[in-house]
Amino acid sequence: YRKQLKAYIYNAIAADEEAILIFNMYKNEPFGCTIRGKTKKKFNDVGNSGGIFYGLCDLDKDFKYGDRITIVEGPKDCETYKRVFHDKNCLATMTANLTKTQIEVLKGLTNNIVLANDNDKPGQDAQKTFLKYNSKDFKINIIKHPDDMKDFGDLIHLIRNDKQKLKEVINNYKVQMSLFV
Repeated sequence: YRKQLKAYIYNAIAADEEAILIFNMYKNEPFGCTIRGKTKKKFNDVGNSGGIFYGLCDLDKDFKYGDRITIVEGPKDCETYKRVFHDKNCLATMTANLTKTQIEVLKGLTNNIVLANDNDKPGQDAQKTFLKYNSKDFKINIIKHPDDMKDFGDLIHLIRNDKQKLKEVINNYKVQMSLFV
């Protein structure tokens, strides 16, 4: 398995793709890898089919059960959220839907979830599914992205090109989050 993982990583580097290693925190060794192509922007999970979250090992050091976790779809959304809102308690599902394993992990972490699915059909469908089947296990709040934005990753364009709109969008998000008590 290690040889297969190593081959995937080398191929990703050779193809000028981004590779995100997922480590077993108990053995300090990689057990999975997520590769994202720079041109097609498609994720390929290797050894991550069990539903490990991106960002799981980066939660706030004082995080405790009941603290809020924001769930997004991809690593770029997660990292952008963390930097813009100065909140480390964000996890990426690596797809639109939460897996059964991810739901079980969340149950052990918190009952306080903020969903920030992508503003597209797969994201909205996944959000409806999670709400339908899991509202009994979690207090769920939803962040609505502006109509002209897909996800938190779109803030990067605003950071670079439109500071005024960035300020308005961030204020909109903060107003929504202030309602999540």
